[in-house]
Amino acid sequence: MFEISYHRFNGYNTNKNSSLDAKSENGTPTAVHFPANEKDLEAFRPSEEEAQDSGCDGEVKLRRGSADGESVGSAETRRQRDLFSIATSFYEYDAEEHELDDELGFIDPSNPPVKGCNHRYLKWRTRRIVEHFLVRVLTTMFIVIDMVVLIVDLLNNSTTADDPLEYCSLAFSTYFVIEVLLRIFGLGWWTYFSKWYNALDFIIVMATFILSVLMVIIEDMDSNPANLLVILRLIRLVRIMRLFWQRRHIQVGARQFISQNKRRFQKDGFDLDLTYVAPRIIAMSFPSSGRIAMYRNDIKEVARFLNTKHKDHYRVYNLCSERHYDVRYFNGSVRRFTVDDHNVPSLKEMLEFSEDVRSWLSEDEKNVIAVHCKGGKGRTGTMICVVLIDTGLFKNAAQCLGYFGDRRTDKNAGDKFQGVETPSQSRYVGYYEQIVNIGRILPPETTSHISAFTITGISNIGHKDGSDFSISVKSRFHTVPYEASLHSKFNCKVKKVNIDEIYVELLNKPLVKGDTKVMFLSHNVSI
Repeated sequence: MFEISYHRFNGYNTNKNSSLDAKSENGTPTAVHFPANEKDLEAFRPSEEEAQDSGCDGEVKLRRGSADGESVGSAETRRQRDLFSIATSFYEYDAEEHELDDELGFIDPSNPPVKGCNHRYLKWRTRRIVEHFLVRVLTTMFIVIDMVVLIVDLLNNSTTADDPLEYCSLAFSTYFVIEVLLRIFGLGWWTYFSKWYNALDFIIVMATFILSVLMVIIEDMDSNPANLLVILRLIRLVRIMRLFWQRRHIQVGARQFISQNKRRFQKDGFDLDLTYVAPRIIAMSFPSSGRIAMYRNDIKEVARFLNTKHKDHYRVYNLCSERHYDVRYFNGSVRRFTVDDHNVPSLKEMLEFSEDVRSWLSEDEKNVIAVHCKGGKGRTGTMICVVLIDTGLFKNAAQCLGYFGDRRTDKNAGDKFQGVETPSQSRYVGYYEQIVNIGRILPPETTSHISAFTITGISNIGHKDGSDFSISVKSRFHTVPYEASLHSKFNCKVKKVNIDEIYVELLNKPLVKGDTKVMFLSHNVSI
């Protein structure tokens, strides 16, 4: 699949600069401009003034373009830039410039460290290293190799000086000591020793390290007691017990690896892919069980967190259409608003969601919400931005999207943006901003036809002529989606304007109304 895009066809538009034939009451055909690569997108990046003035109600806009009924091409660049801004301007958000954390009176409960040469940051960085998935796998491999070396040493029953196997075992013991000490420093004494298996691990590592040193010393003696050497080697076999709890450490590393640089809650004995976006709003990844819990949030730990931090004052919102769980973990305090992955809810569902959240938060000032999809980013960010705008914490969709991305991204762990990235999702947040501005009333829906697409930048995509594309349009009028194939020319005519641009005229023009889903599909594996 190459592209999914949602659009809203309304009866009126609040931005005169973005007036489109798609909103016309008589169903005038609409042409859609669709640049196909990031280089073309730069031409549409709005100025600072344009970003503030950009509107969104009633637009037909694809991920990389916009709709316009008058003409297709450079004459409409201003409109295209205005429309494109709602899906991209949040990348320019500067948290320090806006100081929104201070304006909200918000102190992050997870208390993340400040990057630099300071004790808390060095502890955090050490923890990230020793809990890294590759470090955990490497440590497990070393434990297995150490056991093999020890068994071979027992079978040889060597009592000679300078036994290379003993020095090899001492090297492994030294690594294990360093690894344990670094974990104690990274996690802190209380967090580390609060787990019984960590305390036992510490005792085993330290004891066997001392034994390894003694083995080397005894073997270097002119007359060494052979029986004592055998006993010491047998005692060192206790290190094999470490394999039993290495699974827990690998799980921690896998969760860190999967969550990438999403901000985590690592405090008070918790380590969850969970972020306080605001004092009463939590974003998190899916609470999982079974094998999936090995690399995502364990539902038992999530339940323990909520019942510890917000007992009887939390409500969980599950946005996944593809997954579910036993709501008894959360005492039944779960609401479902099902949204497909990489898709958006309808504006009606957004209003229902915000009304439910508004009602819950108003019941008690201690009440909080925990919102999740699968990764806790796209669908979660969309709905949390809806709440932030609905509650008045933000007036501007672009700033709200930027704020969510800033809160969800752990910049100490990496620079990858962990906010809402699907343009349809960010565009719908812009739609919701306009809905709030007109009193949370959906504007009347009108019907329109989509008549054509212009795709630019095509020389860099697939077969370079669009022949590997197909188009699907789904609206309220369609029990079966409208489909067109550029390869077989089914339901369309294709004209090559130049080497980098094609014009696609749709036959049997699809009639659309309200929330409309447009998909560009391709079976070309290079796309």
